Amino acid sequence: MNEGDVVDRPRGLLVFATILAVTTTWLGIRLPAGIASYREIFASLGVLPPPLTRAVLAIPYAWLIFMALAVPLLVWVSSKPRVTRRELGRMKFALRAVLIFTLLAYGLAAVAIYLPIMKMRAAV
Repeated sequence: MNEGDVVDRPRGLLVFATILAVTTTWLGIRLPAGIASYREIFASLGVLPPPLTRAVLAIPYAWLIFMALAVPLLVWVSSKPRVTRRELGRMKFALRAVLIFTLLAYGLAAVAIYLPIMKMRAAV
C-alpha cells in the first residue's frame, strides 16, 4: 500500500466531522449569550475579574472561529467519498487538530470564568 492508493473514506470520519461541526456551531451561537451573563454577574458583584477572565469576557464571539474551522472540514470530508491515503491522513490530522484546539480553548475559558467565582465563593 502506498500513499497514492485510493481508498474509501471511513464512515466514522464523516460522523466525527459532522459531530464536530454541529457541536462547534451550536456552541458558537450559544456561548456569546452565556458569556454576557457571566459579564453581568461580575459587574453586579462589583468585582474586577483577573486578566484572563476579562479577556474571555471581552471576546464573546471568538467561539465562531471554531465553527469557521469545523464546517469547511465537514464540507471537505463529505465531498470526497474516495480519497488517497495521503489525503485521508490530512483529513484525520485536520480534524484532530481542530478538536484539540477547540477543547483547549473551551477548557481555558471554563477555568478563566469559574476559578474567580469559586474563589469568591470560598471567601464568603
